[in-house]
Amino acid sequence: MNIRPKLNLLGPEQINEVHRYSIRILEDTGIKVESKTALEIYAKSDGVKIKDDVVCIKGELIDHAIKQAPSNIEVFNKNGDSAFHLGKNQGNETHFGIGCTNTWFQDIVGGEVELFTRKHMQHSTKLGDLLDNYAMVSTLGIPSDVVVEKVDLFSALDMYANTTKPLVLLISGEGAINDVFDLISTLHGDISTLPFCIPYVNPITPLVLNETTTDKMIASINHDLPFMYSNYSMYGDCAPFVGGNFDSMAFSPATVVLSNQIISEARKFAKGFALNDETVNLHEIDIVGHGGDYFTSEQTLAALQELSATDALWSSLSLEAWKEQHMPTAEKKIIQYTQELYSRSISESEDSIDIIKKGEEYIESH
Repeated sequence: MNIRPKLNLLGPEQINEVHRYSIRILEDTGIKVESKTALEIYAKSDGVKIKDDVVCIKGELIDHAIKQAPSNIEVFNKNGDSAFHLGKNQGNETHFGIGCTNTWFQDIVGGEVELFTRKHMQHSTKLGDLLDNYAMVSTLGIPSDVVVEKVDLFSALDMYANTTKPLVLLISGEGAINDVFDLISTLHGDISTLPFCIPYVNPITPLVLNETTTDKMIASINHDLPFMYSNYSMYGDCAPFVGGNFDSMAFSPATVVLSNQIISEARKFAKGFALNDETVNLHEIDIVGHGGDYFTSEQTLAALQELSATDALWSSLSLEAWKEQHMPTAEKKIIQYTQELYSRSISESEDSIDIIKKGEEYIESH
């Protein structure tokens, strides 16, 4: 059992206090619901009071709903294999994804930006597929080279075709979510039994369930799909949006690659360390002795070698080796490594041409 570093912001009593305040708000202030379908659903319950379009929910019903909801959700990849559980290791494990909804693409070498296109979506999705520390791919951008009415369909198609990882779908068009579900179902088959598509929704303003967001939630429920509902103040075990610069305006492959490295290092730290006879190694301490060089001891060197072997971006360099390599900067290393991976992404995305063609034919016919 490793000794693991941990940061606790709220204790059990503080968490319960936040919950009590939340219940008071939902009971007394209520929430404004703009969806007629949702209002009809709320009206069926005796634990709800509705005045005009404001819904107040009794605390007993809230607690009942929490108990009915699963404490964790299994998410699968496109092949039907288990990818990860949301909630199972709450507080001990975070799942990352790349995204989201950028309108620009940032060049790897010079940093210039250009409008985001379908090719950027295809190649960047494949980049996320290649990087091990990302568990999912979120809608990366809004392609500028398709008509607005079909942006969501082409985005979902290009993502589906270029990764086996779970997809976090951000659907912008009003009423488009069912069309996206129909497209993916046509390409894939059943999307409900082993869910790999997770719609992402969030409220637009406090204490209001706007119609578009609510109807997306209802559509997801009707397809037996989990969905992420974020109010931007909650912390869970999922961080699906990595890689956007300038307040998520420009998607940056270099930022994605650098973040992949940071996540890797953070996970090494989060694993903690073992404290036992083997790790303390009293025998080696006796051998090295007083005033000895423990940095070059057999155990220390073995540990350093293990760390270096898992570092694809920055290998450990001596001063002499760094000079021999013409003193590369960290930025140069990131750019070079990102270029290599992105070139591979472009090449491998060609393998998806058949499914892209099938999806395009479906979109054009509907």
